[in-house]
Amino acid sequence: MFRFSIHLTALACALAGPALAVAPSSSASVHDDAGRRAAATAFLAEYAQGATAPPRLAVTTLADAGPGSLRDAVAQANAQPGLAVVEIDAALEGTIQLVEGALRITDSVLIVGPGADRLSLDAGGRHSVIATASYVFDSIDVGLLGMTIRGGAAARGAGIVSSSTHLFLGYTIVEDNDTTNSIDEELGGGLYLRGGSLKIDRSTFRRNSASSAGGGMSVLDAPVSIRDSTIQSNFAKRGGGLHIDTPYAVDVRRSLVTLNQSSIRGAGIDLNASGAEAVFENVTISSNFVFGDQPTASGGGMALAGSARISQSTIANNRAQTPSVRDPDRAAGLQYDSAQGRLVLSATLLWGNATLDDGNVDLGRHGGNGGGVEAYYSLIGVKTPEAVNYAEEGNLYATDPLLGPLADNGGPTWTNAIAANSPARDAVTWIQYYAVTDQRGFVRRQRGDTVPDIGAYEYGADRLFANGFDG
Repeated sequence: MFRFSIHLTALACALAGPALAVAPSSSASVHDDAGRRAAATAFLAEYAQGATAPPRLAVTTLADAGPGSLRDAVAQANAQPGLAVVEIDAALEGTIQLVEGALRITDSVLIVGPGADRLSLDAGGRHSVIATASYVFDSIDVGLLGMTIRGGAAARGAGIVSSSTHLFLGYTIVEDNDTTNSIDEELGGGLYLRGGSLKIDRSTFRRNSASSAGGGMSVLDAPVSIRDSTIQSNFAKRGGGLHIDTPYAVDVRRSLVTLNQSSIRGAGIDLNASGAEAVFENVTISSNFVFGDQPTASGGGMALAGSARISQSTIANNRAQTPSVRDPDRAAGLQYDSAQGRLVLSATLLWGNATLDDGNVDLGRHGGNGGGVEAYYSLIGVKTPEAVNYAEEGNLYATDPLLGPLADNGGPTWTNAIAANSPARDAVTWIQYYAVTDQRGFVRRQRGDTVPDIGAYEYGADRLFANGFDG
């Protein structure tokens, strides 16, 4: 129901200026067979209990029910104690139409598909695609690898709804899932998870929507880890891409958040890190759009409360449409609203973020003197008054970094490259937390007198792959 709104606001974004890039296609890394097999092995090493190997169940048909079906294999896994492995035949290609309801998982299971480009689970707009929950006191462990999850419709978690589950998604696409009209608060178009934990690796969330929060995903009261993934073209009132409200650890690395939209705040990310410090490292948040009509509409890229560290990241070309009377403490790029806590920016690039009616504002802070912002060796275009109110060192202000458009510059996710003569080059003399690679996984230059660049992209980085060969 919200896809029409997504298309309209995407058009509005495009008219706003050069901010919007072409939407990334699914990264080839999502379809990496060897990587998917390695992820399955790692999942079993972490979660399989006991000396005996877990039972394996084969899926040999695209039918929704009956012998050899995915639904039948999941029912068998639910009926036996401990972790089971469901393997979908590598020769099976097409779509499993889930006409008999959501695929309900109530015990630990690893489901391994043949690849997100080969197999889809489609709910046809009738219900959630997958529902996981433990009906005992212990949580369950669920891994989903190598599939596309689409066509879900539900009040919460149209794609995946999960409770008390340690959920791992790898090499998976979650797309075109929408929350439906309900008296309940509608959260998590692609994914809704409460309790347990969430790990995402080399996956894509795109074109999902929620009428309340978390178009791509909504996570409550659980630790979150995201690696080498893309969150794009999702919509919600708050947290178009990601909505996270948790006292537990949030750790996002080498990922892209782009082309998401919201009508209130946090088009890319809306985060309340109420306990542990959230970490964003080597992340690009680019070309997201808040189109609200309230003076407090802000955080086109990211709206944050609590404590967080953002390092070696790029927050660029995000937009916020604001009314004629705008709160002067609000920003289109990164908005920090917290009466307590601390935000630390290290070697992070904020540039080209703008309100449609009132010029560029890359960094804003609101919430009194309790919440502090520190910035070290970062490039910040325009900040609101007193945005950086604690320590700072080595920053560049109002300096054009000569950013290129969002593009496939190598690696699992797209990035904004910097030019050869960018002032962001070789500008990071020292930061406390340092990643040796950039967002693409390429080794940053730090040899002799050479120091790394500001932002998620390292100019001239060594394209060193995991096998140790240059490429």
